[in-house]
Amino acid sequence: MTTIVYSLLSTINYTIMKTSTKQDILKLIAKQEPIGITQIAEHFWISNQIVHRHILWLLESEKIIKNGTPPKVYYFINHGNQTENIAFSAKQKQILEEHFLSITPNGTLQKWEKWFVDRCKQRDLDVHKLIIDYEKIIHKTDSLKKDNKLINTINIFKKQFPEVYIDWLRYCDAYQIQQFGKSKLWNLAFYAKQSQNKKLIQEVIDLTRQQITAFIKAHKIDWICYAPASIRRNPQFMDEVRKWYQIWLPEIKLQKIFASDIIIPQKSIKWTSQRIKNAEQTIFIVWNQPTVKNLLMIDDFVWSGATINICAKKVREKKLAKKIYAISLLGNIDFSYEVISEV
Repeated sequence: MTTIVYSLLSTINYTIMKTSTKQDILKLIAKQEPIGITQIAEHFWISNQIVHRHILWLLESEKIIKNGTPPKVYYFINHGNQTENIAFSAKQKQILEEHFLSITPNGTLQKWEKWFVDRCKQRDLDVHKLIIDYEKIIHKTDSLKKDNKLINTINIFKKQFPEVYIDWLRYCDAYQIQQFGKSKLWNLAFYAKQSQNKKLIQEVIDLTRQQITAFIKAHKIDWICYAPASIRRNPQFMDEVRKWYQIWLPEIKLQKIFASDIIIPQKSIKWTSQRIKNAEQTIFIVWNQPTVKNLLMIDDFVWSGATINICAKKVREKKLAKKIYAISLLGNIDFSYEVISEV
């Protein structure tokens, strides 16, 4: 009996000690933020491993936030850590999980529910009304996804250019969900490309691979072509896409060549007419292949559509494909304004 009581008391004391240590660490972070693991360990004369366990609990409880990547990681008090408890339906939760994602200014992925509620609170909006509006917009966007869950925009695209060299144009997703800002796929793809983050690139690939491969099978694609990049990155976003899609088809290769060392990427050009000229003068076919029946061109972002249309034109001029299909991971579905320059 004595042994049992002693064991119970020891467990209680250990739990209290653990809780006390967490609170002490929390107070230290509040006092000395930003602060790292080693600084905390040295302050309390405990090991880094023990600090890591307490820090993990504090992060999961959203009492603190972190900034940086190993070995330079610093911790701060999360002053906005309390998310209002909103009772979303199972359907609403599923919609937000599938379509909603944000990345904070310090580069952390924010949970869909927290972001949505915080957005409403910041704008003094009714959360329940807004989620209903969001459902309607998502349903409207999804209604455009018919061909292997891809958005068909070729008719809108044809209104943008006097000559269109693509037979079919599809997007995996729209870049923006009206007043709700950028789509989940846009956030992942944009920051994957900007930061050359392989983990984010893999998430983009996982979200889009099935759509691409199903389209290839349905339309009997026999050759593939990737839009060339103009900005040097390591790793190159489309090179990673090419590698992990694992599409075992022969490829027509395009490259972008500038007349001088001054590189003018498409994203830096405001007007559609100037983008067309830029693409026309800098995109070239690496070598000629025999004419193929069904070619699929893959791009990451389509805004004005100048690049993908000129890529198709180059192929047409060499008579390398009878039909040209094009898929962009993300695209603009509103061509009523001049192009944006974020990517």
